[in-house]
Amino acid sequence: MILHRFFGWSRPSLLCTLFLVGMLIGAPLPVTATEDLSEAEIRLRSGDVSGALSLFNLAAINGNLAAQNRLGLLYFSGVSVTKDPELAFRWFKKAADAGDAKSQFMLASLYFNGTGTVRDKMAALRYFELAAKQGDVDSQAMLGTLYYEGSGALRDYNLAVKWLTSAANLNNSLAQFVLAKLYHQGLGVTQDYAEAALWYQHAAKKGHPGAHFSIAAMFERGEGWPVDLAEAQKWYGLAAELDGPEAMFNLGRRLLEGDGLPKDVNSALDWFLKAAKADIAVAQLAAAQIYADETGIHFNQAAATKWFSKAADNGAADAYFTSGDRFDKAIGAEKDDQAAVRYYALAAGNGDAEAQYRLAVKLANGQGVKTDLSGAIGLYKEAALARHSRAALALGVAYASGIGVVRDIQVSADYFRIAAELGEIEAFFKLGRFYLTGALGFVDKGKAMAQFKAAAAKGFAPAQFQLGQIIMADAQNDRNLKTAVKYFKLAAKNGLADAQYKYATMLENGQGTAVDMALAAVNYEAAAEQGISLAQSKIGFMYKDGVGVKVDPERAIKWLKLAAKAGLANSQFAAATALFDGVGTPTDQIAA
Repeated sequence: MILHRFFGWSRPSLLCTLFLVGMLIGAPLPVTATEDLSEAEIRLRSGDVSGALSLFNLAAINGNLAAQNRLGLLYFSGVSVTKDPELAFRWFKKAADAGDAKSQFMLASLYFNGTGTVRDKMAALRYFELAAKQGDVDSQAMLGTLYYEGSGALRDYNLAVKWLTSAANLNNSLAQFVLAKLYHQGLGVTQDYAEAALWYQHAAKKGHPGAHFSIAAMFERGEGWPVDLAEAQKWYGLAAELDGPEAMFNLGRRLLEGDGLPKDVNSALDWFLKAAKADIAVAQLAAAQIYADETGIHFNQAAATKWFSKAADNGAADAYFTSGDRFDKAIGAEKDDQAAVRYYALAAGNGDAEAQYRLAVKLANGQGVKTDLSGAIGLYKEAALARHSRAALALGVAYASGIGVVRDIQVSADYFRIAAELGEIEAFFKLGRFYLTGALGFVDKGKAMAQFKAAAAKGFAPAQFQLGQIIMADAQNDRNLKTAVKYFKLAAKNGLADAQYKYATMLENGQGTAVDMALAAVNYEAAAEQGISLAQSKIGFMYKDGVGVKVDPERAIKWLKLAAKAGLANSQFAAATALFDGVGTPTDQIAA
């Protein structure tokens, strides 16, 4: 079972952080302590919104920074008033430009998110810095995070460390968490797992998202303290409840792997499914693998296919081929060539040779996609370069027939040689035919025999039959005939209809073997079942006359009628006689 370790870093984007800020602002607004706004606050709480706004506006127009900030918060949150981000932006900017730290923080947040104004990261940075320099802890945390997460001019790990350290020492959990990451990764500071662990623990005590997860990962990898899988599992458990789906996956992984701890597949699957429902691709893949395990108690092909395909849709490369294979073979879902093509294409794009081969087959045959011989040949070549034996064989066939490419027997032979080298039995047979027929510009019976023998030794019936034919044609004595019979018998046992018929005739005539009419009948009937008309005629007469089998008029007429339809005169006469006399069939003089 493939089970990825997904440690990640639970990176808290600024968008996520500012969302939390927005949630805070959307909470009930605090009472302003400024004395000259007390009447406005009283009116607001009593429901006199119009009166409160009049007083706030009057104070704000007269330069009261608290009033300006209050109006910004009201219009930003939409509490008691109609939400108006643009108006909120204007009031925050007026107060921020006049030096109000809280308004500078809010204005920076609006600039960063593009709320009520055009998004401007540099302006956001500037206002966070103004507020940070005034000692605003939230701004220091956000400024440090900006310098950590930013790109280009915004990224400065040294400044990130400076501002995050200041805010972390003032118990800001975001700052503690991001500062821990800097020590963990050695960015802007000397890498120090112990210091990272300390700050992660501070952030975890305050319930900061991602802190528990990071501590668990450090215990699992032995960073900052010895490897302790029990502690890792404990912290993943805490993280799963607080930090989200990545932690849920890792808790499931720990429960499934065990590594010295008790395994718990049931609980692991529960956590995988929780993470899977949040579109965590590795969790979807893990759940699929549990459902696909035929030896497990959760074996469920439909559920496996569902989660494999969801994992593939979410970018899990290890699920691409499996999803295609399951839709191709109708495993846990109805056969769906279009879905198979889609997933094979994803896997093929990642260099999966088997997927390239299967997609090529779909393109060549127009299964689930428009026929594209040129595209098929290209994919066969990619797979063949990766030493895919069946792709090399397919290219040999294509160049031999001129389907999708210009016919070229020499190139065909080259691909057959590659396929043979990679163990494709049919490739030996194809090369043998080239040597036997002179397709390469010369006949070499010895090389042909060598190729046929190589394929025959691996049970390839056409090669066994071909050897029988060659040896019989050159037979100078009974010993050679016995060798020919040996190969016909092998091919017959492997289900080749022509070999079954040929072996039956040799048994009937005692060529290279003792006469055995019963065994001859078995082989004639086997060949007849595969549509060999001469065999149908032979077994029909044997049932009619009781040769090698018991007389059976019904089976006799069955086979004689089939042989008659194929135009065999003696069978037509025998079938007509049976129909006229009503032997083995109702009398039908008209049909006779």
